[in-house]
Amino acid sequence: ISIPFTYAGSQYGFAAGGTTNSNTPVLIIGQHSYTSDIDAVSIGNLQASARGWSAGSKSMTHGYVAGGVSYPANNGQTTIQKFKFADGTSSINTGVLTTTTYSGIGLSSDGYGYSAGGDYQLTKIDKYPTSSDTNATNIGNLTLYRKQGITSASDVPGGYHAWARHAEHQ
Repeated sequence: ISIPFTYAGSQYGFAAGGTTNSNTPVLIIGQHSYTSDIDAVSIGNLQASARGWSAGSKSMTHGYVAGGVSYPANNGQTTIQKFKFADGTSSINTGVLTTTTYSGIGLSSDGYGYSAGGDYQLTKIDKYPTSSDTNATNIGNLTLYRKQGITSASDVPGGYHAWARHAEHQ
């Protein structure tokens, strides 16, 4: 039986990691309801190496955090972490990206997560399976260096859209 892939859930949204205004890392994985007007709740934590400016993706059962920046050293990371949507456990490391990055653009498809671009003037597109805990592979390059992007996708050919802050707009 095939379960159709959906981009967004119908009951809950999740926010993982990030930084405060003073660049303090936030390791909390938060869950908020789409069906009730209530505050978000903490359901777990990212690994200590986790940080802000990561590329996020998802499968039907897990959220993924790839790359990012460590604090206080401000070094880019290669780690891919995943956390379960259902039971509120903390994340585990599942693999690594092909290169160090932060501010990458996260994308999801049926069976794969992606990290594209990022700081260090990267144009790489890395792909990792969400069906197994495996390292990413490089599958191509963006048309130009991009970071901190917003993405959406479509099943219609040519219906894909991505926005990113280009290096010249810093």
